[in-house]
Amino acid sequence: MGIEHHQRAIRLILILLIGLLIWPGSARVNAQDNTPDTGDIYSYRAEIIFPAAVRFFVGLNVPPEQVRSATLTIRQESGLRLTFTLDPAQYIVQTDKATFVDLGYTWALNTDPTPVPFESLNFLWEVETQDGQVSSAADEVLFEDTSRGDWQTTGEPPFILHWYNEGLAGGTIRNEVMAAYGQLSRNTGSNPLYDIALYDPNTTLCETVKSEETGETRSVVFSMEDASEYPCSVDDFVRLYANAGITFLQRPTLGYAELQDFLVNHMVSSTYSDLWQDIPVPAWYSTGLPFLYHLRPAYTTLQTTRSAGRTESLFSLSQMSVPVPDDATFQEDILWDAQSYLMVLYIAERYGAQAPFDLAMDIPAQGSFEAALQALSGETLAEFWDNWNLWLFSEAAERALTWTPYLPTTPTPTATSTHTPIPPTYTPSHTPTITLTPTSSFLGDQPRTVVKIEITASPTQVRSATNTPLPPGSLPSVTPLPTPGPAAETEGEEMDPIVMGSIAVLVGGLVLLILALVFSMFKRRN
Repeated sequence: MGIEHHQRAIRLILILLIGLLIWPGSARVNAQDNTPDTGDIYSYRAEIIFPAAVRFFVGLNVPPEQVRSATLTIRQESGLRLTFTLDPAQYIVQTDKATFVDLGYTWALNTDPTPVPFESLNFLWEVETQDGQVSSAADEVLFEDTSRGDWQTTGEPPFILHWYNEGLAGGTIRNEVMAAYGQLSRNTGSNPLYDIALYDPNTTLCETVKSEETGETRSVVFSMEDASEYPCSVDDFVRLYANAGITFLQRPTLGYAELQDFLVNHMVSSTYSDLWQDIPVPAWYSTGLPFLYHLRPAYTTLQTTRSAGRTESLFSLSQMSVPVPDDATFQEDILWDAQSYLMVLYIAERYGAQAPFDLAMDIPAQGSFEAALQALSGETLAEFWDNWNLWLFSEAAERALTWTPYLPTTPTPTATSTHTPIPPTYTPSHTPTITLTPTSSFLGDQPRTVVKIEITASPTQVRSATNTPLPPGSLPSVTPLPTPGPAAETEGEEMDPIVMGSIAVLVGGLVLLILALVFSMFKRRN
């Protein structure tokens, strides 16, 4: 009986041991069962050809004549949903006519609706074969200009910035420009939204191809799959982004300060253009007003303009009323901008720090710029021009040059009366006369004030990971796993090493127990 009892125990332990040994394999089989069944579909993918098209591909393990129909559905969380029903025979990309066929569909983006950039684009293939079986496969791709690299996004409404230059501190510059946004919002009483896709200067947006037959050139973008070409233009970039409420901007230089000014100019110009609508505004004012929002004073503008004034080479009032000509030289561009800025700064120095902004808001009510200026100053535009030429060489212009809207204003000192004893004693004295002077809210003899703007950076959202080297030993060591064989790939997670170790210890203990029982039985028989 003792021997039979030990034999039963050994059998039970062996069964338990075998179950433990096959359990990890069963877990892997279950993980494989979670893999979506795509039927006859063996591959599916999408290619973004920005800004011209998106190409979708699907591969099937059946001959082409076995495919009855194919349907492609595209959607985005923002609301886009499109379904294309395709005739398989017209969309064959490649086939061996015996075992497989690849289908491809090109979604041209030259008509509305178009996808929203920087948002996932979900697509679903549904293919029916002649035997009635329907195979389906779904995936998603982030819709963005992938040819530029990895895009990053920072901020939230009212100001969002997208960029791809790895060396650009986009989050920092966005937070600094928000100071100008706050000033603009206070001056206009509005909260405009800005969503900007920023491209680097001299970036080749489209390729130029010359026809060997006709010699004509065309602007195109190429597919990375088969080098097929699609029409491309800067207007296509602008339209595709604008459809999603995003502004396409290509900065003129790589300079940090220049980028600050560039973004401020865009915000201010677009906001006031919406305010003025179709009312004509002199070019010097629409150009100089954004300069007033810059985060730093434009110190060099006074010297540049004074030098031109001494040589009688200033732009005339009529020339300043229209944009600078396209064929203007670099020096003429610099002078035109400097002169525009100082003409607007003169309004602030002469009529008060808030005067240029109040003038901008009064233009729609007055119906014209000239009427709004006269309501503010009591001067005609010609009188304003003459007075500005005199002011240009004054000390007041030098003092005004150090001012920006981000500095606190100091009220102009005014005379106050003193107590006179009663009855008064006559003392021969000079009788002062009152000289009428314009009242300003900031100019005069006030000392220069330096304001330190504290900026709290908002977290930067990074869309994709970057390869950042880590110091040795900063990552935990990983237990090497056996190299898998050619078995099918699984999407399940690998077992926890701790669990595997526990199983190994348990199995080892059971083996020792079995050996002990066998040894005990052997000893009893002897």
